[in-house]
Amino acid sequence: MPAHTNVAESSSSGRAGLSGILHQTPWAVADQMLISAANFAMYVFLARSLDKPAMGAFTLVHSALLFINSVQAGLITQPHNILGVTRRGGAYRRYTTATALAQIALAAAGAALSLLCWLGAGALGWNDVAALLLALAPAIAAWQVQEFARRVLYTEGRLRDAFATDVIGYGGQGAAIALMWWRDTLTGPAALYAVACASAGAALLGLWRIRRSLSRRVDTAAFSENWHFGKWIAGGEIVGYWLSVHLLWYLVAAMVDRAAAAVLGVVHRVFGPSRVLADVFCTILPIRLSRTLATGGPAAMHRQMILAFLLAVPLLGGYCLLAAVFARPLLHLLFGEQYPESAPVLVLYSGAMFLSYMAMIIATALRAMRLTRDLFTWQTLACVLSFPVALALIRLWGVSGAVVDMILAYAATMLLFVHTYRSGRARLLAEVRTCAADRAPEPTGAADAAGRLLSRVTELLSRHGIPYCITHGYECYPQRVSSDVDMVVPGRFVPEALARLLHDNRAALGARLVQYIVADTHYFVLAGAQPDGTICFLRLDVSTAYILRGRVFFSAEEVLESSRRHEGLCVASPAMEFACIILRRTVKSALEDRHGQRLADLMAQDTEGCRAYLRRFWSGPDAGMIETAVAAGRWDELRRRLPRLRRRLLRRAALRRPLATGGNLLRLTWRRLVRWCRPRNGFHLVLLGPDGAGKSSLAAAVMRDLAPAFVSAKKRSFPPGLLGTPGAAPDSSPHAAPQRSWIHSVARAAGYWWGWYGPGYLWTVHADLARCALVVHDRHLLDAVVDPVRYRYGGPVGLLRLVARAVPMPDMLAVLDAPPEVIRARKQDLPLDEIARQRKLYQSLAAGFRRGCIVDAALPLDRMVRHVEHLMLGVMADRAAARLRLDTPAAERLAVEQVLLRACDGAGWRWWRIAPLGRGDQGRAYLVTADDGRPAVPACDEVVVKVFTPERPEVLHAVTDEYEALRCLHRTVNGRSFAGWQIVTPRPLLVCHASCAIVMTLVKGVSLNEHFCAGAVSPEFIDALADVVLQGLREYWTASGRIYGDLDFNNVLCDPSTHTICFIDPGMPHRTYECPDVPRRWYPASRDLGYALFDVASSVRLALSHPRAARLQREMIRAVLRRFLGGMASREERDSFLDEMLNCCRVHLRRIDVSLSPAGAARMAIRRLAWRNIENLVAQESHT
Repeated sequence: MPAHTNVAESSSSGRAGLSGILHQTPWAVADQMLISAANFAMYVFLARSLDKPAMGAFTLVHSALLFINSVQAGLITQPHNILGVTRRGGAYRRYTTATALAQIALAAAGAALSLLCWLGAGALGWNDVAALLLALAPAIAAWQVQEFARRVLYTEGRLRDAFATDVIGYGGQGAAIALMWWRDTLTGPAALYAVACASAGAALLGLWRIRRSLSRRVDTAAFSENWHFGKWIAGGEIVGYWLSVHLLWYLVAAMVDRAAAAVLGVVHRVFGPSRVLADVFCTILPIRLSRTLATGGPAAMHRQMILAFLLAVPLLGGYCLLAAVFARPLLHLLFGEQYPESAPVLVLYSGAMFLSYMAMIIATALRAMRLTRDLFTWQTLACVLSFPVALALIRLWGVSGAVVDMILAYAATMLLFVHTYRSGRARLLAEVRTCAADRAPEPTGAADAAGRLLSRVTELLSRHGIPYCITHGYECYPQRVSSDVDMVVPGRFVPEALARLLHDNRAALGARLVQYIVADTHYFVLAGAQPDGTICFLRLDVSTAYILRGRVFFSAEEVLESSRRHEGLCVASPAMEFACIILRRTVKSALEDRHGQRLADLMAQDTEGCRAYLRRFWSGPDAGMIETAVAAGRWDELRRRLPRLRRRLLRRAALRRPLATGGNLLRLTWRRLVRWCRPRNGFHLVLLGPDGAGKSSLAAAVMRDLAPAFVSAKKRSFPPGLLGTPGAAPDSSPHAAPQRSWIHSVARAAGYWWGWYGPGYLWTVHADLARCALVVHDRHLLDAVVDPVRYRYGGPVGLLRLVARAVPMPDMLAVLDAPPEVIRARKQDLPLDEIARQRKLYQSLAAGFRRGCIVDAALPLDRMVRHVEHLMLGVMADRAAARLRLDTPAAERLAVEQVLLRACDGAGWRWWRIAPLGRGDQGRAYLVTADDGRPAVPACDEVVVKVFTPERPEVLHAVTDEYEALRCLHRTVNGRSFAGWQIVTPRPLLVCHASCAIVMTLVKGVSLNEHFCAGAVSPEFIDALADVVLQGLREYWTASGRIYGDLDFNNVLCDPSTHTICFIDPGMPHRTYECPDVPRRWYPASRDLGYALFDVASSVRLALSHPRAARLQREMIRAVLRRFLGGMASREERDSFLDEMLNCCRVHLRRIDVSLSPAGAARMAIRRLAWRNIENLVAQESHT
């Protein structure tokens, strides 16, 4: 059987045990043992034969050979191991031939560079170094060819042939060096010549072994493919291995001496035996992981990774531990009398090597996942950051400082590798789930609802004269919409006109715009409600031309001209749809069988049109190949050629319109930068509450339901897992665990927790939000502030509060709240008093956060989910409207909608229009109407929601008092008529203490102060108003026996056209309105009229800006007082009432704070002026 056919063999999925990693690889183990033994023996013999300076010179020159080997591994052998294993037959032979030519060129370049350095060293008089460099040239050429043949044999699974080749190369090298040592003729140049001769013999045998894997034809695309794949591996090899290890040898030689470099070289060779297994992993594991990933997916590859670690950690870690424990005798045994004093260096080097082995195993997985660019990036970052540290440490501690720098660099690299591996694995799993979801049938209800919404949107566009064309994927429209709707709309309508149309017609559509993402295209997400109360999403991917990766392939006019009708929708013609699909699949380098079948169907409908588009974007041979593959259904062949077709397509499209392409790429880069600096499309939700409130179930449901509105969805928890793992597993009884020590707790809070939620926020949550992801925390750092015992925190709670203030806050914070008995029934970990304490703290957190809300956790899960999702979509809709300048969102929409959801409990999904009515000392009032034409709340078309400021003192008392006052006021005076005027009051519908809000009916009218400012008020009108106001207050006082409270002329509305008077906002903002130290003979009239008199007398700003209005205010309060005093029987009663009212005025005046500051002095002047006005008004009425 030809050798190349072995490459097509897939590893069996049944070999998943620990022995599976090395299944059929005893020859690989023997081969690596032979290589490591040869290199190890070479350094042992040389260290015993040469003095330290000479050994240092050989170490530095030999590291140059290792440098060329790193380049070879990155650009030649490892790409062949990864990419070659997926090829078969002639394709594999042509690929191997191209790789062999590249290998010859690299070997020749390395040998030539060595000869140039030999000439330079001779010119400088470095004779000992020049002799080494001259011997290095043939060693590079021979060793490179031998290693290439060996790696090709590994790719083909011919491990026995690889071992036979290495017996000649490495075995002959070791034997020659041992013989020269025995004869006492061993020198550095002689050792390199021995390497060259032995490797040359092995190279000849290896080339003979792989002769059937070579061809006379060359796959020229392999050069580019190897380069694009291997350049990052080569960079990673150079940066991660040579620069992070061998560069330190040069630094030590330059800053200390050559002998110090010899110490590092010798210590490094102590770990030659452990590199047997390490090299097995480097050689075998990438091939095995690549095959496993291709056949079993990311989950199977992850299992292989776990098995690899289970095998490597005890073996490699045990060897490093033994080397550290027996450092001095080991150095004496191997290298003689020159090196035992370097035992501390070997101890440190053991730790560095163990970290390097762990990082190496993770790096093999990254190569199999083709994350080579990330591999190079992190290795470069670690190397660059460690270089200045190395300079300082070498100057401070010499050779030991260099090893400490290696430890720091390897630790940082391993952490970054772990993070990249987790991210890449999550991405692959998401792609697998997406493909499975695409193949799975869509639930009929959701698809039908999205289809109906699509029909309404397209009808709206047609009715308003906005042309559109759906480019592809419309076969099941509008009956079923299971993915994005890709459409082209002229640029003059996008995004402003289209967004405005969708926003203004949200009631007719039954959906709101909740997401707007701009990149190459404009991505609109509409959220609507289904009859069963669940959400449906319609995702419109709108482009102003057919643009992919910044290249313009079709203008909007060209796409629209080719449109036709399909089920009432404007869709692309068969040829245009064919072009759009093949272009998109090529740019994405992803072609599934269902895409291929659709391409074949479209080509059958319009063969000439499809052929014309193919020749427009590709050259003749490529266009013919695509046409033939589509017609014959050869999708595998087309998939293999997609990378090459993609490069040619993008290059040709860029050259056709270079200015447009450059502008689009700059615009796209700028948008990505803006999206990173200011994420506006992701959403960060934090769920808080005691254990048993239902946070985990709620988080899972929210992520499931709202994921279609985002690019991805991620769940995070607290405390964060070390090294980026998902986090600590939930403990069945976390409160029973012992607390950590004070020092441990402080270090954990200030270092680990703050580092993760502070600076670490940038590459965790912030990075997810910049990628338009939904991030849900079912536990957060704020939980530790409320319940430190659960997290075994034994430090000061004030430190946790300080850390919590220093971390970025989420887009929405939802506290799950329920009575302690309900929570205790779900989880019995905590006593009732502790649950009550935590509830109070959680409620204060929600009240102190601008987008905090409290969710009733006693509700069933589906209603709780609906509540949170409604609030989230409301915030998203406001954000999208503000970004597109469609509407000004209410500042406290979250609190308003939370109250409305309670008022509409069980009424299904609702969308409200919330407009601010006014702002006062207690809070804000909002007018609420429904967007869908239904009543805002049951039985009320319009309502008013008053949201109290939670930071104000005694806010809960103020909310309760106003609600009770409204109920009493509506019961006693609403609908009463006096002197032809009718009194109307709002009807309270709901009070929500969690949100500090009241829902009431709307009453219409203009405040008396506004009438006074307008000036169109006659004395007769004031007298009539005074009679009606006083009669209404008398009714209220008599029936309730309580004060009105906040009685001023802003809270009395009047509509002269309908002869109605409206009383609003009763209640006491402060307990001082009761004036408890004042006699209560004339209670409650003395309190209310006293406050009204104080308010009029202290209105200095109104007196300065509208003197006539201030005069009318005084006339109004005098008229009310005159009528009230006129009903008293004696002078003594009038004087008693006026004295009691004046005392109440003094109480309110004392509430005006004064100080020595300019503002305090101004308030002092207002207080004195107000008292003078009060005395004048009372004096006028007392003498009347």
